[in-house]
Amino acid sequence: MTQSIRYRQLEGERPSWQGIAPATCLFRTFDEELFSLKSSEPPSANIMQKNNCSGDHKHSERGWRVDFSLALFNRTGKYFIGKSLLDENEDLIDRISYWRVFSKDTPCGLKARILGKLEAIERDLRVQRKEDRWRAKAGTKRWLHLDPLTVLHRELREQDVVLCHDLGPVTHPQLFGQGTGDVYAMAFDYIRQVQPHIVFVSHASSTIYRDIYGSPRKSSVICPPIRADLGKSMLVGPENVTGPFLLTVGSIGTRKNQASAIRAFAGSGLRARGYSYVLCGEIEPGGDEVKELAKKTDGVVVLPYVSDSNIRWLYANAQAFVLPSLLEGFGMPVAESIAAGLIPVVSQGGVLEEVAGEGCLTIDCMSVEDISRGMLEAVDMDADEKSSRIRRMQEHVQAYSEDTFHRHWRSVLTGRD
Repeated sequence: MTQSIRYRQLEGERPSWQGIAPATCLFRTFDEELFSLKSSEPPSANIMQKNNCSGDHKHSERGWRVDFSLALFNRTGKYFIGKSLLDENEDLIDRISYWRVFSKDTPCGLKARILGKLEAIERDLRVQRKEDRWRAKAGTKRWLHLDPLTVLHRELREQDVVLCHDLGPVTHPQLFGQGTGDVYAMAFDYIRQVQPHIVFVSHASSTIYRDIYGSPRKSSVICPPIRADLGKSMLVGPENVTGPFLLTVGSIGTRKNQASAIRAFAGSGLRARGYSYVLCGEIEPGGDEVKELAKKTDGVVVLPYVSDSNIRWLYANAQAFVLPSLLEGFGMPVAESIAAGLIPVVSQGGVLEEVAGEGCLTIDCMSVEDISRGMLEAVDMDADEKSSRIRRMQEHVQAYSEDTFHRHWRSVLTGRD
């Protein structure tokens, strides 16, 4: 026996389709079994049983609903932050929504593509019509939004929580896809009006928000954790990577500024000394241009896909880490590289320097020559200085432990913050 999520009347939740006829028509053409779950005990009953608790009363007081729509699109840092948070706080979570559909498991394959397409249609319509309505009722539960954009899916209240990774789409819309800046500006304006609890991933993001929108009614800064599961994977070297190399991990495109880093590598003379430059990550706007430049530059390798085992091997064998980003939300790869014992070369004066702490090498990300200087300094650093810098940075990144992350989030979700 199955229950259709599409038609089921969830407690306190009434989907609103008014004004989005194209999405409605498309949505209703799919077989309802595609969006169905096996009927079983309600989540609250399962959670109470798991924790040896008796009483729906306790769960109803602490029950959260979560919008995890960002999981439909990628498996980047935002996804892993959200997944870690949800896994650790399962006993506090009532249901999880992906766009406007509740699901026990994270949608994947065809289901994820369909839901992602429908959300994109709604997002495009909002931008075209400058329409911030079409929001579903929030119900009686508190909502946790794992990305600011999802506040447009349903009513937002003061008691809700919004996780903010960065203000980049608002401050630098040219670095993102067409319309992205407009829809994020719409979402942040709604957040400013309602004043929910905002959790920032860095002090830099918190400061930028205040500069644009003023001080929020309630806010926290909870830095993401270094992924513990990454350290548990095997070390497997990817193909086409040999000899000494510099490494960049992160989405490939204009925002991460890899084109300047490639030009800096070409001008550094490191290729003549036997070095190569390895890049890996998801493609984002500007990524195709980076890949074309890499093909024309001797010694530059762009990996199409890397597993956790490959990533761990790359961190373990690289000579230095390079990330001259124009814009970052947090920059977890920098913390991961430090944990692996690498010297990071990062953009000065932003969140990457905040993440790395004292000991990193900072460069002017707008200067190819300065990026070259940072690469050479990292490679030619003597052993004593390198050891001293790494020791200071590794002490600093201990703050990005999973225990600290989960303890702070637990306080937010249980009202002890």
